[in-house]
Amino acid sequence: MFSSKLLAIPVQDLSGPLMDRIDIHIEVPAVKYRDLASRDAGEPSKEIKSRVDAGRKIQLNRFKGMKIYCNAQMTNRHIKKFCQIDDTSQRLLRNLWGCP
Repeated sequence: MFSSKLLAIPVQDLSGPLMDRIDIHIEVPAVKYRDLASRDAGEPSKEIKSRVDAGRKIQLNRFKGMKIYCNAQMTNRHIKKFCQIDDTSQRLLRNLWGCP
């Protein structure tokens, strides 16, 4: 988790290489032992593959006619085009970074 000190640092004061290493972090609940030790089959691989294939199809359609084929190859230009942030999310980001 970010400390309040880190969040108070203006973005322009962070170096590029440091900014490249900041990733999204989330807290997740601990997994209970009984869930780890369970012999339940869980979700079948076929269902997981189906979701992965659907996501890949979305990517291929999104990048049709471009020289990229997956999200990992997106540049800043692609991110600005395909990942627009709504007003509510913009306000949240401004508040997180302490911007008016």
